[in-house]
Amino acid sequence: MHGSIDAVPYIFPCVFRRTRCDGRRAVFCNRDGQFLFFFPSFVTKKDQAMDRDAALRTHVLNLLTARQAHCTFEEAVADMPLDRIGERPDGLPYSVWELVDHIRRAQYDILAYCEDPDYQAQEWPDAYWPTDPAPPSADVWTQTCAQVVADRDALCEYLEDDAQDLYEAVPSSDDHTILRELLLVADHNAYHIGQIVTARRLLGCWTDSGT
Repeated sequence: MHGSIDAVPYIFPCVFRRTRCDGRRAVFCNRDGQFLFFFPSFVTKKDQAMDRDAALRTHVLNLLTARQAHCTFEEAVADMPLDRIGERPDGLPYSVWELVDHIRRAQYDILAYCEDPDYQAQEWPDAYWPTDPAPPSADVWTQTCAQVVADRDALCEYLEDDAQDLYEAVPSSDDHTILRELLLVADHNAYHIGQIVTARRLLGCWTDSGT
């Protein structure tokens, strides 16, 4: 029935046009904008809520993983020269390694906050930043980058599970929801991904790809 309403202006294009459908009715006017009639909408409030929920999940998923207004984490660390990872550019208080490991630590902390009913907050800032500007080895660098992606993907599972209520409180606190934590990760990661790109530019090891 809803499809037949959509088809009306195409069957009689010179007679009337639909001006809006607000979820309760579809309003039709003539070419001069004069009201003619309306049909009740057959889209239920439940259908609308489901559509909004799906759109929200897709939106947050893209914030976490997709290239939108900035490059992705994977792009930010790709082809980083290993001998420059621990180098702090002039004027900046952190190296690329410090930024990447900070992302890993903060993101893992939020993942634990979402999962663990016995979660205990870590000490700031010591627990969230590495003590040295360089990793102990190239393998640690590789593993750290991989862990950032793995933990981010674990958080994305909340969005991919339609049965998960995004407005549910985290298990250890009634103050924050799962949705709030996912948005916090997206916001925090984006901020520091931009810093990684800036650091690489100052080091002269960033390949400009239009991002």
